[in-house]
Amino acid sequence: MIIREYEEKNAEALEKCIIELQEFEKNLQPDFRPKGSKVAAAYRKYLIKKIKSNHGKIFVAEADKKIAGFIAILLEKQTSPCMAIKENAYITDLIVLSKYRKSGIASALLKHAEKFAIKSKMNNIFLDVMFNNKLALNFYHSKRFKNRGITLLKKLK
Repeated sequence: MIIREYEEKNAEALEKCIIELQEFEKNLQPDFRPKGSKVAAAYRKYLIKKIKSNHGKIFVAEADKKIAGFIAILLEKQTSPCMAIKENAYITDLIVLSKYRKSGIASALLKHAEKFAIKSKMNNIFLDVMFNNKLALNFYHSKRFKNRGITLLKKLK
């Protein structure tokens, strides 16, 4: 397995990962996620723009000479005077294609992102997980992530 920076030649493979992630999350929250194939290209472009504007990175994992997954991490400087810690990294996405799960790829991607954050002088890494994504919650807890808050939602229409 190789972990490296995303390159534009990997666009199609990244979109395949986005589709799988989107479909998985759509099963968890059907009302809030459109079909993965409808948003993959647009989300990839959005993510790359967000990464560039926040000095972040996308790292891909290669297995069998194919993209097996990716992690996207942003570097954020807090400007609010209410925040005690100003430098935080934020993981927007972490996906390993189902074919490659349970092989240590998610752990390797996360470790690579953490090293990038430390090198970039970040103090914390934040991420969001859907409350009913027990596999992800267990994975992040096993990596010493702590629950920080709860996001609530109320449908208005």
